[in-house]
Amino acid sequence: MAFNLEDYETVEERLAKFWKDYPDGRIETELIEAAKDRFIVMARIYRTEADARYWSSGLAFENITDKGVNATNALENCETSAIGRALANAGYAAKGKRPSREEMSKTTKPIQKQIILTILFLLPKCFKFVNVNGKRKIKLDINPKRNPWF
Repeated sequence: MAFNLEDYETVEERLAKFWKDYPDGRIETELIEAAKDRFIVMARIYRTEADARYWSSGLAFENITDKGVNATNALENCETSAIGRALANAGYAAKGKRPSREEMSKTTKPIQKQIILTILFLLPKCFKFVNVNGKRKIKLDINPKRNPWF
């Protein structure tokens, strides 16, 4: 069965459910590896503050990239992913569904296409061609008073 993005619950939503069920619980994260190009984080979930043994755990791995969220926030993304996996392992996943990386990438392709189409729509509204010393130059106008798109 294919993954349906409509069924996906964010880590934030799952955390809210966990804290409602276990207000005395705790979540610990541990940086397992910090290399020049990647992070590995483990999250452990405890039902109570006094628990000596964790109830559930989750590991996550993120590469540091040149673009996207992992260019600047790979560690934070990795920690959130580890918490999300630990919550899913504890049963906090929509209808017991846990998407694979391949399934999630398929759901983001339409979103990426929409972003590209939006950029292509906005670009002509933001850029103006002007003549500077007889040469045609491109001027970017992002002033919200003159350009309502920003």
